[in-house]
Amino acid sequence: MIYPKYSNKLIDQAGGNLIDRSISNKDNDFAVLSNWRAAHAFPLNTMQIYLRRASYKINIETIVVQRLKKLSSILFKLQRFPKMQLSRMQDIGGCRAILSSIEEVNYVYKYFLESRMKHKLVNEKKYIKCPKESGYRGIHLVYKYYSDKNAIYNDYQIEVQLRTQMQHMWATTVETIGLFSNQSLKSSMGSKDWLRFFSLVSGLFAIEENATLVPSIPKNRAEILDETNDLIVKLKVYDKLNAYKAVVSELSKRKNKESKYYLLNLIPSERRTRVTSFFSNQIEEATNKYIELERQSLNTDNEVVLVSSDTIENMEIAYPNYFMDTTKFSQKLKYVLSK
Repeated sequence: MIYPKYSNKLIDQAGGNLIDRSISNKDNDFAVLSNWRAAHAFPLNTMQIYLRRASYKINIETIVVQRLKKLSSILFKLQRFPKMQLSRMQDIGGCRAILSSIEEVNYVYKYFLESRMKHKLVNEKKYIKCPKESGYRGIHLVYKYYSDKNAIYNDYQIEVQLRTQMQHMWATTVETIGLFSNQSLKSSMGSKDWLRFFSLVSGLFAIEENATLVPSIPKNRAEILDETNDLIVKLKVYDKLNAYKAVVSELSKRKNKESKYYLLNLIPSERRTRVTSFFSNQIEEATNKYIELERQSLNTDNEVVLVSSDTIENMEIAYPNYFMDTTKFSQKLKYVLSK
């Protein structure tokens, strides 16, 4: 267990300093952020266990993973929302269930709402019923952790995400294209054509799932198909998707069944992803290595994240964007377009 060392005042101050370009020496600020983020590991694991239990009740093959938010994502969020305080950021620790259908998602969602756990629901976003303009769909629940035995973590916020497999492959492909085109498509920033393409595809996927369409796209499936096909040609979509495939470094990939945490280091310039695994009692070592690699990657295109999964195979399914793998998305898109 990693215990928090700093007050919210110091955490907020560190967040402000880290995005202040006039400050050159930020070593102490990195240390504050690293400790605060790492301290989320305990409440996050508690919530992940609950999510796994709930998900397995409906489908034992559900993939459940957890992650600590990337430094680059934290800083980007603070820059986008200047009034946001680092200590109040809701998704520093996040766990996700990838389910087979919307029915399964709704089952787990209801299970959480009707549970008697002490953790308090403080925010929820139902992006399946009301999709984002970007096309993003899923359910987000934010809980404040509460425990009598481990009160030091009380009020730490943990985000729970529920997605179907189709919603997940869409979201991770948006991140992959955004990374290689140097655009923040995930945040609805960048090429209007790519943003429109993903909105349309989300609509086609929603039709497959008998779900609500994105508000900004046509309601007629034929019109969606025509516009999507035009953009596929214009953007050379399949050529780009086929070009994004990373090679996992076998030198750093340990397939040990006892591994709990995985540090993913995507190096786009080398088309390579380095995977370093850690045992459950190595969380402090893992988080220290995490912040070290992140600091080295701040002025590069590299992407680093620390995740947890029951198997390395499920980790690869849950984070295909870190392996630049858009295979399933391409297959599903071709299938939907051919119907």
